[in-house]
Amino acid sequence: MPGYFLDTSALAKLYRKESGSELMDRIITEPGWRRFISRFTILEMESVLALKLRTGEIDQQSLLTARRRIEADLGTEGSWWQRSAINTFV
Repeated sequence: MPGYFLDTSALAKLYRKESGSELMDRIITEPGWRRFISRFTILEMESVLALKLRTGEIDQQSLLTARRRIEADLGTEGSWWQRSAINTFV
């Protein structure tokens, strides 16, 4: 079964509309494909959100909303993603 490895910058496009967001929306809804993330992705996403807050790209409410969406999306493995086998080697 084919798959995608989603790095943090790709995953971030699901939570803030920017160049590439439409493609990511299609990727996560594509049937028959597996999606993988690294165990560090969640930590890196928090760093991305904190930077966007500090630089004024998002406000506190947007930060909290994004965190809730990420927790809901990534909280249940198998919804649209799977942990990468890379975790074994990191």
